[in-house]
Amino acid sequence: MLLVVARLLLATVVVVASLAVLPVMGARPALAQAADPVIIRSGAHSGYGRIVLQWNKPVNYTAEIIGDQLVVRFDQPLVASMRGVLGPVSDYISDGFFDPDGRTIAFVLRADFEARVFNVGTNVVVDILDKPASTPDPAPSPVPTTSEPTPPRPAPNPPGEVSSEPLPTPLTRPGTAPASSGNVQQATTAPELEIRVGRHPTFYRLVFDWPNRTDYTLDGAQGNQTLAFTNPARIDAIGVSRRLPEGVNLRQSATDPLAVDIETSPPRALRHFRSGNKVVVDLMGVQGEPVDATAGASRPASSSASSAPSAPVAPPAPRPVVPSQNDAASDGGPVAANDPIAQGLSQPPDTPIIPDAVAPERESIGDLTVSVNQDPTKIVLGFPFGQPGGAAIWSRAGFLWMVFDVRANLDLSTVRQEAAQIIGVIEQIDSPYATVLRMTIPEGIGLYTTPTENGDWAVTLQQGTMQPIERLGPTIELDNQTRARLVVPLTNISPTVPIEDPEVGDSLRVVPTREMGYGIETALRYPDFEVLPSIQGVVVAPVNETVQVTNRDDGQAVVVTAEDGLNISPEGARLLASATGVRAGAGDGREGLIFELEDWRRGGLDNYNKAIGKLRDNLTASGDEHRNKARLVLAEYYMANGLGPEADAVVSAMEGDDPLIAQKMQFRALKAAVKFLNRDYSEAARLLEDDRLRAIPEMQLWRAVTLAALGRPNDGASDLLDSVDILNNYPPELMGRLGPLAAEQALIVGNPEVGMNLIEQMLVTKGLSDSKIKDIQYLKGIFEEEAGEFEQAVATWDEVAEGENRKARAHAIFDRTELLMRLERLTLSDAIEQLEKLRFAWRGDGFEMALLRRLGELQIENKQYREGLNTLRQAAIFFPNSPSATDVTDMMHKTFADIYLGDDINNISAIKAVALYDEFRELTPAGEKGDELIRRLADRMVDVELFDRAEALLEHQVDFRLSGPEKARVGARLALVYLLDNKSEESIQVLDKTADSGISPELEMQRRHLRARALLDTDRGAEAMASLEGDFSKDAELLRVDYYRATRDYLSAAETFQRLVGDDQGNVVEDFGDERARYVLNWAVNLAMGGQERTLNMLKRRYGIVMAQSPYAEAFSLITSSPAQGLIDYRTLANKVDEVESFQGFLSNYRDQLEKSQLSAIN
Repeated sequence: MLLVVARLLLATVVVVASLAVLPVMGARPALAQAADPVIIRSGAHSGYGRIVLQWNKPVNYTAEIIGDQLVVRFDQPLVASMRGVLGPVSDYISDGFFDPDGRTIAFVLRADFEARVFNVGTNVVVDILDKPASTPDPAPSPVPTTSEPTPPRPAPNPPGEVSSEPLPTPLTRPGTAPASSGNVQQATTAPELEIRVGRHPTFYRLVFDWPNRTDYTLDGAQGNQTLAFTNPARIDAIGVSRRLPEGVNLRQSATDPLAVDIETSPPRALRHFRSGNKVVVDLMGVQGEPVDATAGASRPASSSASSAPSAPVAPPAPRPVVPSQNDAASDGGPVAANDPIAQGLSQPPDTPIIPDAVAPERESIGDLTVSVNQDPTKIVLGFPFGQPGGAAIWSRAGFLWMVFDVRANLDLSTVRQEAAQIIGVIEQIDSPYATVLRMTIPEGIGLYTTPTENGDWAVTLQQGTMQPIERLGPTIELDNQTRARLVVPLTNISPTVPIEDPEVGDSLRVVPTREMGYGIETALRYPDFEVLPSIQGVVVAPVNETVQVTNRDDGQAVVVTAEDGLNISPEGARLLASATGVRAGAGDGREGLIFELEDWRRGGLDNYNKAIGKLRDNLTASGDEHRNKARLVLAEYYMANGLGPEADAVVSAMEGDDPLIAQKMQFRALKAAVKFLNRDYSEAARLLEDDRLRAIPEMQLWRAVTLAALGRPNDGASDLLDSVDILNNYPPELMGRLGPLAAEQALIVGNPEVGMNLIEQMLVTKGLSDSKIKDIQYLKGIFEEEAGEFEQAVATWDEVAEGENRKARAHAIFDRTELLMRLERLTLSDAIEQLEKLRFAWRGDGFEMALLRRLGELQIENKQYREGLNTLRQAAIFFPNSPSATDVTDMMHKTFADIYLGDDINNISAIKAVALYDEFRELTPAGEKGDELIRRLADRMVDVELFDRAEALLEHQVDFRLSGPEKARVGARLALVYLLDNKSEESIQVLDKTADSGISPELEMQRRHLRARALLDTDRGAEAMASLEGDFSKDAELLRVDYYRATRDYLSAAETFQRLVGDDQGNVVEDFGDERARYVLNWAVNLAMGGQERTLNMLKRRYGIVMAQSPYAEAFSLITSSPAQGLIDYRTLANKVDEVESFQGFLSNYRDQLEKSQLSAIN
């Protein structure tokens, strides 16, 4: 896991170091065994091209230049890809390839470049160095007033450890040699070069202060090494040697070019690097008093670096000491106030401290172990202090410093073991005031702090940039005696902690804070002091002893001042405001604003080509360290000109390179505005919920319009009313985006006056396009309608409808149509026609959804059910995520149910009713309501003998919707429909499929009768009769009649009709209905057909009178007439029989029922 963390954190790391390691480097033991490929990255930097091979474990290697090739060999197999590597360093390398041995990589150099190769953790870094300038260097000039900061470099090992690694030196080509020392040349014309000497706890430092860049080499064995430069100069070797301890001697062995022999006894390692034009040489392990001090030489304490203590312990408050002019001159001339190396050599480390300005000495709370937690993207250091306290963090001279104002003894063993891939050297510096530690980490690592309620601190390291989350804004103020002072507003601050920086050799004043991530983003340099960049807290490096760093009386700010005030002119104060982005508190009319829109616009879109060209050139020319700053300026330009997508792309790239930047308030504000302009309203709203932004009036405006865009205008109502006037400062590109939303929001929350004022202001704003003017005019019509000015609203929308803005035109016609309908100046059909024309006028957003919904409603109201449901269906399909999508689908279901469960179904033809159902069957309700809908529709289909459609409806119910007794009931209905449709086999199948033991006796009997009828139709009469055994119900008897007639069993049929007629006295007219009359007639017919004249005569005597009064009198008389009266006309008899029998069958009985009621009424 640790290796994964290291690879992710170091993905973009570029370690600035001037040292390279030739043959085999020592490496840390591998913490895990993995076979991951080696990632190769490259990049161009100022003065060199860099290639980084990211191994997953330490490796040994050798590097040499052979001909025009730089060859690097490893002791482990190399699995990697060269894709994308050569492009960024193409100025240095023309080609690259892997050797067949699988362990070697070679790069073809374009020219006679030198190279340096060194380790950073498990990474192997290859730098190809620019060739030195060929023009002769000018003579040395006075010491410059500014210098580059000391670059990160390998730091000294913790006490007790001695470096075993050889010091990296530039690779040169075979056959070349460093400058020869030769004999001492007495070139008195060579310019004098100043050498500064500084004493540190574990080494002495020599600084060769060249006026311009000078190349050098360091050769020889430890104890006797030669530093050879390429430019002429002479030095005071004796004077410098006297400022070094016994056993160290400098000798000038040549002056043109300069060569210096450095002798150490016992032999000592020399660490060397370049800082700007300076060449720095550290004499490692050299300690003790200078020769001058041990010899009792009289040297002013204030000007000698030798007076520094051997350990960085902050001294007690001493007396103020003012150095004399002679003191300053005795150390080699004036000192550059902004040069940290020069300060470290010329200023005493114990700059006096005003007693009241520093923290009190604290008792240690004891031993604490610093914990390490990590995941693939970060490492978290835990400091379990257990009591409230502030923290300050800054980076300087290659070290990351941390100060906590709770004093404790830290156990750092866990950090050294588990975070070794990221944290190199880590040590605690003794201090009576606080817990102080420093460490080395690679470039490309950022951090943020997190305090807990109980006083613990967590420091999270991850890929990013070392900068504060929230930048502090120092200002220049005058005290009551008109003396200038620097004020840094900051709360929850602690007393000032004095710190000695052994690397630079000066004293710092550190003010910790409990406000996480509040620090100084840009270094501020003044003649009296320097405010260092910090990740948290305030860090001041005084240049003279009169500078005081204190807390303001109210504890709400850090104050930097001096006895007679700071040497800061009004121009210096203006530059401070420019550097920090902090404006004056009043007087410029920009109170409450955070965006510098006028500056960011750079002339607006009319100046686009020129501005964007310059911004892109600046971005291209920026190095890795400054790329995000150049991107920020580009993003601000895009945002101020309303170019949301372009700004969003740049902001995303910034976050990709530096994830920690997302926590900065200024960046968060910019990103929120960009997301709004890119119509990512949800993300903008999330960002704007930050409490820091909600306290800024300008961001309150952005929050209000963002919530309005999300359809939540009431949530931002108070923010809008408090900040709407800020729009007066906005350019037309932003006014056109924010203004309409703000105006509409004002109307919704009940403040139309504010909205109308804003509309009128926008209509006279210069720079708005004609299209945007139409948008605003459309909005004006809404305000006029709300104010009851209907005629004016119609006229305004008429004007918009004639314009070229398609969106505004569609909205205006829609709202005009609604208003005219409400005024009863437009019929329903005309309104539908108007909205139909808008179907394709503007598509793809909430307007189309609203249009389809309203059109569907009107069509349904106009009884255009199919069109209305189809329109609503399109709305639901096209906009499934719309807030009103649910309402639309609910409306469709309600309309569908109302059609089939209400009276409207009776006003629709059966064909249209079933066609409508087929098209929108998915709208069928669930449960009993849906069953009822299908029942009614099936009834309608049977009424018009559309049996196949009724069968399909009932089959679906039986197969998918019903179970138990209800399934058996509907199954019986379906069986009847099959019988009516002459599908007897399907009738039997469905009855079998829907059988259920829990049904009522009545339903069971009905199903038995239907099955018997189906059996008869399939020539299984015997089986049918067997099923009716013991059943003498009317339907059973009719089924028997059907069977007997089919088999010409007239006597059995006659017996069956006799049972149907029942027992009575005969010739009783009362209650002798038509049905009994038909039964008597059929009884007579079957007796006649069976030749039963005697029984037929009895039947005539018994029912002759009542039958004479029935509709069947003629037929009964004919059938029962005596043969003695003559032969029966059997043709007439047959006709009468057919006439009678057409009323008698089992299904005829059901058909009779269906004519009088519905299918669903049979059971």
